[in-house]
Amino acid sequence: MQACRELAWKTADGLRVAARYWPAASPWAVCCIHHGLGEHGGRYKAVASALCAAGIHVLAFDARGHGRTEGPRFDAPSYEHLRADLQLALEQARQQADHDMPLVLLAHSWGGGVAASLLLHQPDAVSM
Repeated sequence: MQACRELAWKTADGLRVAARYWPAASPWAVCCIHHGLGEHGGRYKAVASALCAAGIHVLAFDARGHGRTEGPRFDAPSYEHLRADLQLALEQARQQADHDMPLVLLAHSWGGGVAASLLLHQPDAVSM
């Protein structure tokens, strides 16, 4: 696994989002990870290592109010905000990789709820 790169971007309402990006040596896909409640993307380093070994780039972001991302702790104005934040993370993952690569979403616990909500509203948001 290559060295982790720190990334950041702004949400639609101006919060700074922190993320980690682990590039794979010979990639065929890119994976965006959404963590669970009370977690942060850095907790997924071992998962990222395994995915990178399988040829998958990994982007794990800290959701609003979690880890190093701004916002009130464990609070979000609405699910619309959470879906928009995840959509931005997916776009960042695409920008880090070849746009023809499959985009995979891995979500845990609360992040799975956000991911399910996004996919109900935008079924084509990810490749698999």
